[in-house]
Amino acid sequence: GSRLGVMKNVASATDAVEVTLSSGVSADEATKHARHVPLILLQVVRASAGWDKLTPALVSLGFALVDKAPKEQARILSGENLGGTVWGAALGKEILLEIYTASKFSREPIVNQIIDRIVTRAPGMGVLLELLFDLSSTAPHDLIGQSATIRNSFGYLMEMKPTHAEEFLRALMPLFALQPSLADAAVLPLRKACFSREESVRHIGADGMLLLLSSSAEVLQWKESSSSSTSPLSRSPPHSFGPSRGGLTPEECFSLMRRSLSQQAGVRSKVYRGLVDAFIRYPPLRHHILEFVMTHFRRYFAPVVATSSSFSSSSSPPP
Repeated sequence: GSRLGVMKNVASATDAVEVTLSSGVSADEATKHARHVPLILLQVVRASAGWDKLTPALVSLGFALVDKAPKEQARILSGENLGGTVWGAALGKEILLEIYTASKFSREPIVNQIIDRIVTRAPGMGVLLELLFDLSSTAPHDLIGQSATIRNSFGYLMEMKPTHAEEFLRALMPLFALQPSLADAAVLPLRKACFSREESVRHIGADGMLLLLSSSAEVLQWKESSSSSTSPLSRSPPHSFGPSRGGLTPEECFSLMRRSLSQQAGVRSKVYRGLVDAFIRYPPLRHHILEFVMTHFRRYFAPVVATSSSFSSSSSPPP
């Protein structure tokens, strides 16, 4: 009886797939439909003898579908009908998420493949980064077990596109809060990026430092709110994963970021926009940001003020 029900679900899912592929579908709609298919696939696999031996094949299927993802500029167009490629990429992502949750023996191979594909700039980068973000947000304690693989990937940050590097680091933010030493491991390559001769690599350094600043600010904000309130709810740590021990302080982040303020206009603009956003979101950082910006401001305007003051005093009539 249960197998008959499973097969009916498979039949209805197959009909839905055929309709979807023939009519075309947007990325959001594809994800909504795709979420049901991995559950059905796992029901079919578990109903078979030795189902655990079939999970590697499902993992291969998931990555094969992700590889068929359309180009990013096409994928992000809202409401764009891209047919089977969008649906397949969404399905592949959901299959991998479901297998990661259901089979602990598949977690390490899945994470290793995700990281390897990201650092080698494989097809489907946008979907892979979304998948890493989902895993980091929903299962950080499981993902932290692959911290050695993640640490090694930091050496490839300077070879990524700036947008990919930022999304990669943003996906790891929950892990940085859970294990501050992992964030510390990203500092050296980001510092090298800030001193690079290539402007695109300097953008990576600026983005990374701003993200680390946000991470340290969330911990600082949590500490201030928990010390000023007696409510148990206010003692919930950042990201609900536990308070950071160690890691960069805001002062260290500002010190590393100082180099970016003497670089190209695009890099400086990125830093200033990030500081404005941090000023709005994190009240404990506001005096640090003002001091940081004023120090840079005085380098250019203090001599002008001093010159104008001396000029006005010398031009005034004697008493």
